[in-house]
Amino acid sequence: SDSIYRNNTTLFVTNDHGRHEDAHGGFKNHGDSCEGCRHIMLLAIGPRFTPGVEIKEPAYQIDIAPTAAEILGIAFPSVEGKNLLRESSGKRK
Repeated sequence: SDSIYRNNTTLFVTNDHGRHEDAHGGFKNHGDSCEGCRHIMLLAIGPRFTPGVEIKEPAYQIDIAPTAAEILGIAFPSVEGKNLLRESSGKRK
């Protein structure tokens, strides 16, 4: 509701690792390399993201930096990862 932040704020919410699948012992304190631990969630909301879009293709934590750079208008030519704004354009859930 703040006029300074309205339509000018982007929020990324993610976790640093997934969780063990029940077949691998269920939830533990920190992840390892099992399939469940390699899957994380990412919620990205802001004026540059189209509401209702769910990216089904694999995305990675390294994709957050080029996406944030694009939003901030920063050139980041040597970064690994892909811009998730390009991945999400035109795709709706």
